[in-house]
Amino acid sequence: MKRLLFVALVGCALTSKAPPRELRYFAPEAEVSPSAHVTPCARIRLGHITPSAHLRHAIEHRVAALEIAPYDHLGWTETPDAYVRRALVHALFEARPLEEATAGRVAVLDVDVLAFEQVGPAGRVVLRYELRDDTRVIARGTVAVDRPASSRDIDRVVSAIGTALTAASGQLADRVVAAACARDAG
Repeated sequence: MKRLLFVALVGCALTSKAPPRELRYFAPEAEVSPSAHVTPCARIRLGHITPSAHLRHAIEHRVAALEIAPYDHLGWTETPDAYVRRALVHALFEARPLEEATAGRVAVLDVDVLAFEQVGPAGRVVLRYELRDDTRVIARGTVAVDRPASSRDIDRVVSAIGTALTAASGQLADRVVAAACARDAG
C-alpha cells in the first residue's frame, strides 16, 4: 500500500504542469559622474578583486544577523566582483588624482568583496582592502555601506545596492588616495 501511494505521488509530481520558473537578472551599476581632470599624485595598480565564496550570480539577501541566503530566481548579470572592479576603476583613476599602473614597482590595491546583498529594504556593500608595496602594507581597512531602498521591490533594492557600491568605492578610493599620495610625497 505504501509503495502504491509513493508511486502515485511521484507520478503526480512528474506529470503536473506547473508554470516554468521565471529567472530574472539584474545589473546594479554604480553611478558614474563626470570627473574633472586632475594631476595624479601617485601611481597604483589595481590588483585582485576577490569575492567571498558565497557571492556568485545569485542575488543574496540577509535572513538573520548571521545568515544569508540566495534567491532562487534572481541573479546578477555578472559576478559582484566585476561590478566592484568597474566602480573602483572609476573612483580611483577617473574621479581622483591617481594614475593607473599596469606594471612596475608601484603600490598594489587588493580588495575582498565581503557583502553585496539585500538587508531588509536596503542594499549593503562591504569591501575589505589592502594597499601594499614590495616591502610593507601601506593601508588596510574595511568599508561598509548600507543604502535604503524605497521598498522591498527587487528593482528598488538593486538600485540601493548600486548606490551603496558607489558610496563604498568612493570611500575606499578616498582612503587609498590619502595613503598613496602621502607615501609618494614622503
